[in-house]
Amino acid sequence: MTSELVGRASELTWLSKTLSAPPAAVVVTGPAGVGKSRLARDACDRVDDDVPVLRVFASEAAGGVPLGAFAQVVPPPELGSPDPTSMLRAATERVLDHYGDGPGVLLVDDAHLLDSSSVALLHHLIHSSPLAVLVTVRTGDPAPRDVARLWTADRVEVLALTDLDEADTAALVTDLCDRPVDATTADEIWRATRGNPLFVRELVTAALADERLRLDEGLIRLQGALSAPARLAELVRSQLQANHADDFDAVELLAVLGPVDLDTFMGEVGPETIDRLELAGVVALAASGPGHARPDLRLGHPLYEEALVETMAVGRRRGLQRRAVALLQALTGPAVRYREAMLRIECGLGVDGSTIEQAAQYALACFDRDAAERLVRSAVETETDPTTRIELERILAKLLRWTGRHEDAEELLQRADVSAVDDSHLLAEHLIARSENLFRGLLDADAAHALLDSAKDSAFEDADAQRLEAFDASLLLLEARVTEAADAAEALIARGSDPAAAAMAAVVVAYAHGRSGRFDRAAGASDLAEALADRHDGVLADDPTAPWSARCLALADSGALAECEQELRAGPGGGASLDRVHWQSWRELIDARAQVARGKVATAALHARSAALSFRDHEDRALERVAWAGLARVEAQRGTAATDAIERAQAIDPGPFRLLDCEIGWSAAWVAIAGGRLTKGVAQLRSAAAEAERSGQFSLALAMAHDVLRVESTVDAAHEVMRHAAVVEGALAAAHSAHAAAAIAQDPSDYDQAAAAFASLGADLLAAETCAQGAALARSAGDARGARLLAAKAADHHRHCEGAATPALRSMQEPVALTRREREVAALAANGLTGPEIAGQLFLSVRTVNNHLQRAYQKLGIESRAGLADALDLR
Repeated sequence: MTSELVGRASELTWLSKTLSAPPAAVVVTGPAGVGKSRLARDACDRVDDDVPVLRVFASEAAGGVPLGAFAQVVPPPELGSPDPTSMLRAATERVLDHYGDGPGVLLVDDAHLLDSSSVALLHHLIHSSPLAVLVTVRTGDPAPRDVARLWTADRVEVLALTDLDEADTAALVTDLCDRPVDATTADEIWRATRGNPLFVRELVTAALADERLRLDEGLIRLQGALSAPARLAELVRSQLQANHADDFDAVELLAVLGPVDLDTFMGEVGPETIDRLELAGVVALAASGPGHARPDLRLGHPLYEEALVETMAVGRRRGLQRRAVALLQALTGPAVRYREAMLRIECGLGVDGSTIEQAAQYALACFDRDAAERLVRSAVETETDPTTRIELERILAKLLRWTGRHEDAEELLQRADVSAVDDSHLLAEHLIARSENLFRGLLDADAAHALLDSAKDSAFEDADAQRLEAFDASLLLLEARVTEAADAAEALIARGSDPAAAAMAAVVVAYAHGRSGRFDRAAGASDLAEALADRHDGVLADDPTAPWSARCLALADSGALAECEQELRAGPGGGASLDRVHWQSWRELIDARAQVARGKVATAALHARSAALSFRDHEDRALERVAWAGLARVEAQRGTAATDAIERAQAIDPGPFRLLDCEIGWSAAWVAIAGGRLTKGVAQLRSAAAEAERSGQFSLALAMAHDVLRVESTVDAAHEVMRHAAVVEGALAAAHSAHAAAAIAQDPSDYDQAAAAFASLGADLLAAETCAQGAALARSAGDARGARLLAAKAADHHRHCEGAATPALRSMQEPVALTRREREVAALAANGLTGPEIAGQLFLSVRTVNNHLQRAYQKLGIESRAGLADALDLR
């Protein structure tokens, strides 16, 4: 498989320019697989055709022969040959003879494998010839000292290549797949390869071949886990074993063990071993998650563990697994118990019920459903202790719910013998699990609330009663009773409640205030939840990344787009080892929201589709629903009426989960607008805004009211925006107010200032639309110069918007501005509707429709329906 050279554009340009101006010397360094040879080859290919290029490839085999790498132009010396100086002079002449009298380029690939005579010749050519010399050297492998001296000379320039960053890795994956790639899939590949181009190509090629990477609704998506192909695994093993033979036992043990406390591993293998491996980059220290002040020791690259374990002999692996179990027994924590349980099962050791319980809880938090179910089912049938058995059944019920087996989960929870135990905490957790399944699985809110109400008569300990209150507040939030949920959760926190109850309540407050537009309070609540999770293990076990997603969502909706994107890139604390599938789906959902605010509509559509498919795969109907709706809203702002996406959203029954209903109406409105039905779309926007306001989601109500202003710049629409903005915090609300004030004042210069407010947030689409509306106002007032200036600014912002095509932007294409009704009729006609059909949709007479069409033809400078699509930019 061939692909474009990705992520090296600036290096390739500089290198080609340098080689084109001999004499010159460049050493390209970097680890194996980083693309040194590919870059060097492509740079040489760019050299003028009349400039000869000599390519020399060093190898281990040729390294044992004097001048072996140069054998194609310099015969190896014979016995009794002249002294070394004469031999070097003769070899230099033979090389230069290859170029004739003109300039030339010498490429020496893998110079760290050269024999000493070839190294001497290379030094001589660099310092005493007119050639442009390009040398690649692999770092991390032992190399002759004289090779390392190549880049200490003043004449030699060094180009150090590193692995690709996340964006360039995604571009390479897309290029290799030759199709758009699901953002979560690209992220998985980047995390597995850390951007090493060789590793990326090997993993992608293998995954395409066995169809673990395959097309799913327009996107290439990963089905199952990534797996290193055999040849890559053998390459990694052979390099590690060759370069670190004395310490290879420790490397293999760490591969089996996984991330581990530094002192524990140091006691097993010795500090000198760890020092050597760390200096070589084979191992590294990394934070293991929130609340862990001391970092863990782990292998230096994500692929090392899989490559070493998969290529290990069975007996060797089992012996190392038993050593690993012995080390883990002395450590504490759910992640440790999880790894211990899995290792015990794999190497044939027994596992006690308590270890399985802790391990299953951790697997549950990681959304590793297969591992969790395997662990639980291995113990639930044989467990005799009633307390442990009920806890295991609760975990199993959650797994059943997460995989769509809601009736089975309810049956399991109903038949659990809770009367056999006298444990307040266990009974409270059992009630929460059952009410959650009733609410989100069986869609029966009344039964869920009734179950929680029945608990009020039970003698729960205070901490457990508070947890039940906090969970009840979370259900109020999901039911779109936002203000009521926030009040209940804040009252619970104010009482100085149990840490787990306070953390759960803080998450409710964070989401509720993010939706209501009190963004500072949302951020504070997120911080509180994270602080409690840091100090108290397991208080957010069901969703440890909820504070992070609540914060990111609030940042996006407040207009703090740069900060939101920074948080999204960083991911949640500990997220790399926890519920990655879950939080990556949330990241795609929120990123779509942030990118459409920026106007990056194509990027936003990719993220929204990725989120929808991921939530679909993991049976999260409510979030799948809002993701499809988000996709429809984004596509509409690209000018496409995505009826399929909105219909999929509307077809999903969320039951009592009504928090997101207003977003479905919001998206349906935009689909109508994209289809040319402006009157219907505006009416739906107003209806969705009213629904959001009634439920206390004032931030969303403001966004929807402002979308009305984006479609029709009227005084009535502007006053609605001002009313909503008065109760919403943040820079985006202030920019909305500025836009509304401009519409009320009907002053083009005010539109310019409002656009600048949007632009300062990075919201280029809103800035472009606001400038376009100001340009239309200036044009209608006869201010041609002002109209041109604002139109130019609109076009400048629009260049960053990936082809966004909203009504305000389309109006810029019109030689004379159409009224809203003229534009609506013309758009419907351009989409193929007949006069009577348009009249029926808009509740007009056919005669009125024809009159609007005739005026639109005149203003657009066309003669019939045939030119409408082009004139309205509906292509």
